[in-house]
Amino acid sequence: MFMPARAHRLTVDDVRHMRVDESPRIELVDGELFVSPTPSRRHERVRMRLVVALVHYLEPLGLISSLVAGPGELTWGTDDTYVEPDLWVIDRTEADTSEWTDVRTVPLIVEVISPSSRRRDRVIKRALYQRHRVGTYWVLDPERRTASESRLGDDTLQDVDAVLEWRAFEGAPLFSFPVADLFRETAVAGPEQGA
Repeated sequence: MFMPARAHRLTVDDVRHMRVDESPRIELVDGELFVSPTPSRRHERVRMRLVVALVHYLEPLGLISSLVAGPGELTWGTDDTYVEPDLWVIDRTEADTSEWTDVRTVPLIVEVISPSSRRRDRVIKRALYQRHRVGTYWVLDPERRTASESRLGDDTLQDVDAVLEWRAFEGAPLFSFPVADLFRETAVAGPEQGA
């Protein structure tokens, strides 16, 4: 009698031991593996504009250590989920935790999507982030020049036409960033010509 082989369910430890030279990002959502190509220059420009703005917002609040703008693993302590959002903010009560696996509360996650990650970021990861009670989730699409958001409890992503807004905690000043500024093209200035 033929018995089909059982598929091996991947774990966070499996992902930590993988090496994929052509991809800087390997993620696992509920045991399903996702591999992303290197981000485009446009992707990185959008991400860095938001990083700089959030640094200016969080630093006066004493929350700069809450910002994760580089490699960092978000697992919520599970063994079947490992994601690396483009940009995220850890709750101020957990900002000084020494281990990524200790992070449970995430008030803000930002994903800058590409054509290959559109469905994953807009559907699969949005559902994951809702399940883990992420306060605000922004999805930025440089190709379509659009921004969407989902707040805790929202059923869907909502388009944001004018300004992205968020508060680090209740009573904190409002962070706001014009959507158009995220996607503006930057002119490169050449050296000035002397007479």
